[in-house]
Amino acid sequence: MAQQKRSDLTFNISKFDNFGAWYEEILQLAEVVDKRTTMKGVYVMPPYGCFMHNATMRAVEDAWVEQDIMHANFPTLIPETLLSAESGHFAGFVPEVFWVTKGGNSDLNPKLALRPTSETIIYSTFANWVQSHRDLPLKVQQTCQVFRCETKDTSPLIRSREILWNEAHCAHATAEESAEQCRGYWVGYKHVFEDILNVTGLYIRRPLWDTFPGADYTDVLDIILPNGKVMQSASTHFLGQGFANLFGVKFSDTEQTPADKQKELIAAQKAAKKAKQQEKKQKKGDKKEGESEPAPAEEEKQEPTEEVVIDHRKAAWMSCAGISTRCVASVICVHGDDNGLVLPTAAAPFQIIIIPILRGKADQDKPVIEFSQTVQQILKKAGIRVRIDDGPGKPGPKFFHWEMKGVPCRIEIGQRDMSQNSVCCVFRDQTKDDKFNIPIADEAGSNAGFIGRIREEFARFDERLHKKAIEFQTSHIEKFLEKEQKGETVTIDEIRKTLGLDTYNPTDKNADKYPRFDLSKPTVFRVPFISVGHDGKEPEAILRAATGLEIRGYDPNEALPAEGVKCIVTGQQATRYVYCARAM
Repeated sequence: MAQQKRSDLTFNISKFDNFGAWYEEILQLAEVVDKRTTMKGVYVMPPYGCFMHNATMRAVEDAWVEQDIMHANFPTLIPETLLSAESGHFAGFVPEVFWVTKGGNSDLNPKLALRPTSETIIYSTFANWVQSHRDLPLKVQQTCQVFRCETKDTSPLIRSREILWNEAHCAHATAEESAEQCRGYWVGYKHVFEDILNVTGLYIRRPLWDTFPGADYTDVLDIILPNGKVMQSASTHFLGQGFANLFGVKFSDTEQTPADKQKELIAAQKAAKKAKQQEKKQKKGDKKEGESEPAPAEEEKQEPTEEVVIDHRKAAWMSCAGISTRCVASVICVHGDDNGLVLPTAAAPFQIIIIPILRGKADQDKPVIEFSQTVQQILKKAGIRVRIDDGPGKPGPKFFHWEMKGVPCRIEIGQRDMSQNSVCCVFRDQTKDDKFNIPIADEAGSNAGFIGRIREEFARFDERLHKKAIEFQTSHIEKFLEKEQKGETVTIDEIRKTLGLDTYNPTDKNADKYPRFDLSKPTVFRVPFISVGHDGKEPEAILRAATGLEIRGYDPNEALPAEGVKCIVTGQQATRYVYCARAM
């Protein structure tokens, strides 16, 4: 439990000294999730947390609609035969699939999977919807649940068995259009994370050995958490034509002329005839020794010409994107402090909490409450989410409670404020010394100035959160730029020293394999590496064994290492700069 200043009212756990306890406790106390369920990895989301989740999902949905990615809805249950159609894709999810094997008392054949992801069911539907180039691009999204039987330690919002998320799926006529859509996904995601949630992170491409099953490449957003580890918070996948060929997502292309079709048909017929001749020759060569030749037919019959069917359709180019409750976890982890949540204005269920300063005397308190209600109505009319806490109790405990809940702005209203027709404001990231007063109306009785000032302060608050998030992010990434400029080689020993591994010698058999990060130092490292292809997997294993860090990815837009820059593991010429970190 929290080390509380007040036994029933406040929250006080050090986020950086004890992040795990801080995270678990604040989720429960602030009513973001309720872990009291009967199944591991499945949680209840109370109204407070549900608002935060829905607000982020609406922001994503709106971003997709701006790109003409429209809402659709697909089944939760997927037949095994369909899910296993793409063996590489299916194999990646087999250990995590929940199976439905009975319908009532009857066995199901084939058995059904609770969707671990939706590519198979969506793309088999795309095959029905796409016939002509006029049907492209086809863009859909759905906000739904997927189910994965996580065997690792589960954690609310971060790693659960029932995942609330939004997924987008698009089909295009060309690779260029599909790649452009992948870039468009990140325009939307960056708007949601940076402009709305005030969170930033590493925008990187996964190495080939760590791409989404069935994808050509995978791009992700990794966010550095208060414990120094990173968490993938959003992803996009360029799927190429593999899924389209498998599920028949193909379209007719009008660019092919009748003459082109005729040439293609003739070539196919010739190829078929040649194949048949080779087959006959093979059969003749396989004749057993001593076996007589068959008697010639009285009249050589001409074999009918086989009809050659040419599929002139082209496979579509596919892409997809996914974002889950991890975006809410990112907000909580990045902005929160030792006193609880700190919510950006867009994600906060209540943007303002009004606390009347009451004296316990009905005749004096009633006017203050009525004035508070007037202020509440002015704010509500302007579309601002606001609540009054006029219940019993002193103001101090109420301050602590709503601070723990992360409400961006607190308005205090007492006798003096009422007499001056103003309110006293303080924001969640400020102290009592930063309080300021705002008149609720001008001389003409207009509230426009009041509302305008509140919105300006909202923007400043969100900007402060974003700036602080950027500072934390950049301060925990070591890029070794000075060594690079001097032409010096980055070594594994340098990283081990930064991480404290050079002196760490756990004697307790229950001790962690690696020491806790020293958060005054970097925890994510950009280093030169030999390859982000499959041939880089073995050197990555060496790096991981020596440091406990894994290669998370690389910036595909970054310049390649210059001639003479050596891989941190092999000492050979590096082909990419990669980011390595420890993941949640």
